[in-house]
Amino acid sequence: MKEYKLLRIVCDSSLEDELVGMLVEEGIEEYTIFPSLKGSWEKSKKHLDSHVWPGSDSIIFTVLEKKECERVVEKYRIKKESLDYYITFKIIVSPVELYLK
Repeated sequence: MKEYKLLRIVCDSSLEDELVGMLVEEGIEEYTIFPSLKGSWEKSKKHLDSHVWPGSDSIIFTVLEKKECERVVEKYRIKKESLDYYITFKIIVSPVELYLK
């Protein structure tokens, strides 16, 4: 039986197109985007779509085979290291107990 992982990327909405493009470059065309979300990550790092805390976040998620997920996460890790600390970009990987396509 194949082992699957749920990959969730929480990011500044300005990164959405680039990060989805990275999935597509890897041949991954099954993903879901939750755009225009509000989030607070710490005292000085918030996107609440207001005049005080402008901006919004997005969540991109997909289910991948374990090896494929590891490959994609490594590319995202490299991208994350190149960004300014204050740009929201979180990578969350969870096991998938059941995946019916």
